[in-house]
Amino acid sequence: MSNRPVVIIPARSGEPALGWAEACAEADGIAVDLGFEEAAVCCIGSVLGPVAARLGRGSVVVCCEAQSFEPARWAETLASECGEAQVVLLPGSADGRDLAVRLAAILRRPLHAQCSSISAVQVERPRYGSTLLERVPVAGPFVATLAPGARATETPAEQDMVQVRSIDLAPAVITAEPQLVALQTPDPATVGLSDARRIVGAGAGVMSKDDSLEVNRSRFEVLTQVGLACGAALGATRVVTDAGYVDHGRQIGSTGVVVDPDLYIAFGVAGAVQHTTGLGNPDHVISVNTDPHAPMMALADLAITTDAPRTIAALAAQLAERTTEPAARPELHQSITPGSEAAT
Repeated sequence: MSNRPVVIIPARSGEPALGWAEACAEADGIAVDLGFEEAAVCCIGSVLGPVAARLGRGSVVVCCEAQSFEPARWAETLASECGEAQVVLLPGSADGRDLAVRLAAILRRPLHAQCSSISAVQVERPRYGSTLLERVPVAGPFVATLAPGARATETPAEQDMVQVRSIDLAPAVITAEPQLVALQTPDPATVGLSDARRIVGAGAGVMSKDDSLEVNRSRFEVLTQVGLACGAALGATRVVTDAGYVDHGRQIGSTGVVVDPDLYIAFGVAGAVQHTTGLGNPDHVISVNTDPHAPMMALADLAITTDAPRTIAALAAQLAERTTEPAARPELHQSITPGSEAAT
């Protein structure tokens, strides 16, 4: 493939890895800087036909069908396809990170992980809880992962003219390779925000200075349970994490975690730029706020002008009624004091 940049897209059951579109766009930008029209693409995983079609490319896409995730074999296979590439780029998903480490070792190249921006001569990556942006000059070939949600991009339209070149999976060379036993659905309560497909966001409108610490804290506990019942992880704005109601590791924004969910439901979130720059490009946004002119309301596909704590309490009550064993989730029956000021 010459020194053309290569973007690698792991896939499972026809679904490309989280952040694949951003990785393609970033790799294409690098390719243009190096004098190519676009980056080369390698897809590896299962049911790759739909993946190749979603790339929106008329050029050749290298595909390797592999039913189970065997990172050592995958890396050996991919190394032969990108040995001459100046830059090998992968999305910073779980599978992408696993493959990147192994590829860097096989190709004997430096690895720049979870970058926010990548070029042929420099990478940028957040440090110290995203409070500092480190710019690292690079010389020579390297492997890098792009953090999901690091850049905005539009998913290419499907094309029927994609040319696919199939390759075979390399033979197993490591006898101690871990064996895949089963795939488990991630627990929304513990999944990293950057990997979460659904997120409920808590802003200042969920709190009230007129209520006690216990009452305010109970609101966030109930919102967490509402999110779990909907398969969503809890995120928050900086004002909430600074107040101590949500851990700083769940802070979304330029000084926190960068996310890119399919669905984002914002409760009492004003939508300051420090927060929205970390949202990526969600497919759907719902905003609940008493202020109809809040920036988040303008970003939302569905904007609901109402009190966030009342809405959380109502959702909790509805979910409790649908629970087959209501006694198992008594926290959903907690009374919520409705008084709340608009998000600021």
